[in-house]
Amino acid sequence: MNAGKSTYLLQVAHNYKENGMNVLLLTSALDGRDGYGVIASRIGLKAEATTYSAETDFDELLQDVNVACVLVDEA
Repeated sequence: MNAGKSTYLLQVAHNYKENGMNVLLLTSALDGRDGYGVIASRIGLKAEATTYSAETDFDELLQDVNVACVLVDEA
């Protein structure tokens, strides 16, 4: 907690996007502190994300996704 993990994740996503690559951001459906489907850092950075739960089939979720990187917050 308070180690900057979400901030770093958002920095990495920004760097990929800045280089023209697609990124899939995932966050837990249980985490609604900043709204569901949102990754937010304490310093004010935010991004929309796809939510997942215990029932999520990741093979199916990632099957037709064309991304360079999958970043998971709140695993």
